[in-house]
Amino acid sequence: MNRSPLLPALLLALAVAACASSSGSSAGDSDTVEYTVATNNRLACCRRMSFSVATFAPTQPVAAPGTGVVVRFDGASAAGNCREGAQTPLVIANHTRRDIYIPTSHELDGTRIKLYPWRQHLDSTRGAIRLARQIQYGDLFERNNESRLRLMRLPVGREIHLTAWVPGDWLCTKPTELYEGYLDAELDPTFYAQRARGLRTSPYEQARELVSPIAMRYDVIYVTLEFLETLPVDARTTSPRGDTITMHLNVTEEPAAFFNAEQKVAASNLIDLIIEK
Repeated sequence: MNRSPLLPALLLALAVAACASSSGSSAGDSDTVEYTVATNNRLACCRRMSFSVATFAPTQPVAAPGTGVVVRFDGASAAGNCREGAQTPLVIANHTRRDIYIPTSHELDGTRIKLYPWRQHLDSTRGAIRLARQIQYGDLFERNNESRLRLMRLPVGREIHLTAWVPGDWLCTKPTELYEGYLDAELDPTFYAQRARGLRTSPYEQARELVSPIAMRYDVIYVTLEFLETLPVDARTTSPRGDTITMHLNVTEEPAAFFNAEQKVAASNLIDLIIEK
């Protein structure tokens, strides 16, 4: 697999849609509402931000124990080969007092979501682990020419059951060892986009030697969009069908700065990732 370059345009000016329905359709198939948010920032490049939001479906009342946002693999391991990859059940539960919004792009297909465990992180209890993250700019690896920021809404008190799938070429890629402070730095969109570009431009080679089994963790980065409620709004326009909303915030900062500042991280339990010969 050749990894084509990441389009550098996907940084701070992205398209946003917020969404609604929690019907029984497949995840991501529910109605969407598209948002464009602008501020008084003096830089034309950065005063406007767009994104799309759809609601996870079908969801059910929270049953996974815990507090806050819970990310849990239901199995003890995920096993697969370099051709078909590995998959395992996954639950994301919202025990908070607000709806949460999880960034996705094309990696979510129905109720199956792709994981990319290319990071190798040192865990205090298990030593070296492989780490995948559901991070702000979605699927930059396999659909980079169509990358989009789509936020999937998980209502308060609800959970979504997904199938987590590690594609074979990412299962059998040698993970990159992380340095101290990397995971915090990665929440900076510019830093992450540059890192992802480096991964995309490196040709895929199946690693000759991989540690197996090795523990794997999945981090879900999410936001609440609370800033759209707390900041002063001096103009708001809604389309007749209610599927497009344009807002102007009476502040001078970039709208993306408020979005980025809201990011929180929910980490999953550890499971064994097993590469079958």
